[in-house]
Amino acid sequence: MKAYQVTEKYSIAGLALVEKDIPKLLPHQVLVKIKAASLNYRDLLVIKGIESWKPPVGRIPISDGVGIVVEKGIAVNSLKINDRVAGLFLPNWLEGKLNPAKLVNPLGGRLYDGVLQEYVVFDKSAVIKVPAFLSDAAAATLPCAGLTAWNGMMEKGKIGPGQTVLIQGTGGYLYSPRNSR
Repeated sequence: MKAYQVTEKYSIAGLALVEKDIPKLLPHQVLVKIKAASLNYRDLLVIKGIESWKPPVGRIPISDGVGIVVEKGIAVNSLKINDRVAGLFLPNWLEGKLNPAKLVNPLGGRLYDGVLQEYVVFDKSAVIKVPAFLSDAAAATLPCAGLTAWNGMMEKGKIGPGQTVLIQGTGGYLYSPRNSR
């Protein structure tokens, strides 16, 4: 299988395309064929090797991706072959308040390989099924961004029932002749 690994250059150009063996599964794991991945600012920090984000040479970056289950271990009952899934950015944060123990092994970071590869092995509890109405590309943008939004609003902002949230978009500029000068 093909994978991109961080090289010693620590720059966007510091990724090398390599050939690797498809990983073997343990009984509680699934093998996912990646169909789409998205790039977050955090991923750029990892690839560039910025401060505490600096991964070891050979780390496979990128935290957000979607794929289909192509193989499953014998202890996996909650997923089927061909289920569309996304990897969980923080697989240890399934419920409750965020704490240091739940920040361990974020996907595609300094300590744990990411999804910039053809196949990824996940623990059965480290993926979530993707709704059919989302395209692969759309679903691939949600894992890290969704947790970032949740953390900002619920953990840091303490948003509760009945409160209103105003969200400023950070998207691009829509060109039209009326906007030009």
